[in-house]
Amino acid sequence: AAITTAYHQVTAGDAALALVATAARLYVFLGGPGLQGAFSGYASRAFEMGNYVELPLGGSGGGGAGALALHCPLGGAVADSFAWLAHPGVLSGCLSLDGGETAGVEADQQTAASGLPFDMQPGDEAPAELQCLASPSLLPYPGGASEAATPSPISLAVTEHHVVVLFPNRVVAINAVSGQAVQELSLTGRHAIGVPLGLAADAATGTVYLFTGDALLEVGVTDEGRDMWAVHLARAQWRAAFRA
Repeated sequence: AAITTAYHQVTAGDAALALVATAARLYVFLGGPGLQGAFSGYASRAFEMGNYVELPLGGSGGGGAGALALHCPLGGAVADSFAWLAHPGVLSGCLSLDGGETAGVEADQQTAASGLPFDMQPGDEAPAELQCLASPSLLPYPGGASEAATPSPISLAVTEHHVVVLFPNRVVAINAVSGQAVQELSLTGRHAIGVPLGLAADAATGTVYLFTGDALLEVGVTDEGRDMWAVHLARAQWRAAFRA
């Protein structure tokens, strides 16, 4: 399958984490020293790596299937969360080189029991690479976007608490914890802006942009963490609710 997106980061200890996305698989490479060292460790086990998440591929694969987006805290150089555009929905979660949950994030037991797209039996331990994808959850597209009659998503961007998904006719903000669509903006009628091509995020400012063939527009993100305490509280994520 064709690679659609790739990302890598190297920590102070020269350990490297690389994410490589296709329309149906998200590969995680972990090792070092540096990026070359991370990849070289897999050369001898090319057919039994087990270092990927696989989700079903739709008939056409979806216009933006395989797109990968990362979020970096303001002023930071290392991503702390990711989102992968797949046919059934958006796989979203935290990134952790420690192979566990990131600070202040508690596991969603319901997701861990039923929503993990790992091909494992209950009680099995995930490979070290997949443990870097902390607290992953599959966020369904609002309105059944995986159905053939619904336009496929084109692109996505990640903010601190939400995943912004671009469709040919709308932009939708999905809460990364609850999976609920919290805002939707139509791109048709009086809001038509030309043919939408994609989303891009400025890591230095946290600003999300929507670009077309003729324009570059800012997608406003204001006080997005306002109600996150209630979202975490409803899911019994006590520490995260307190921090929010």
